Amino acid sequence: MLDSILYPTDFSDCSTKAFEYVKALCRSKISKKVVMLHVVNRKRVESMAQGVAWFGETALEFEKEFKERLTREAEEKLEKLAEELRQCTDVKTLVEYGNPVKLILKTAEEENVSVIVIGSHGRSNFEEVLLGSVSEEVVRKAKVPVLVVKRDMRDVKTD
Repeated sequence: MLDSILYPTDFSDCSTKAFEYVKALCRSKISKKVVMLHVVNRKRVESMAQGVAWFGETALEFEKEFKERLTREAEEKLEKLAEELRQCTDVKTLVEYGNPVKLILKTAEEENVSVIVIGSHGRSNFEEVLLGSVSEEVVRKAKVPVLVVKRDMRDVKTD
């Protein structure tokens, strides 16, 4: 029996696939609680704000509004997902702002989770070196087991 599962999501297709595993674990009554986490990526917000500054808007004002909008949207999306799980387990939803890897690891520790279930885009090693990978870094640094749900390459269109 797992005390709790941490499900970090960026709402991508890979995260959606990982959510199916979380639902299956909950339906089988393996877990008492699911903590759902979305991290509004600080680097993404800051880079968008810098780009807007070129168009004459105040970067700080845009950054604040953009962060608030992303947070609000994430809360709504998490709540919809949480409703699917509340029939079979307790659910806690969190939206944080900052570095995704650091906040996933911090949340795992603070919530004392038994396992992290995370989606992975399944990039090649070369791409991971260039782009970084949240799931890869979580696997390396987590103090609890991590279930990585990879993208099914058959779903990728090569048109």
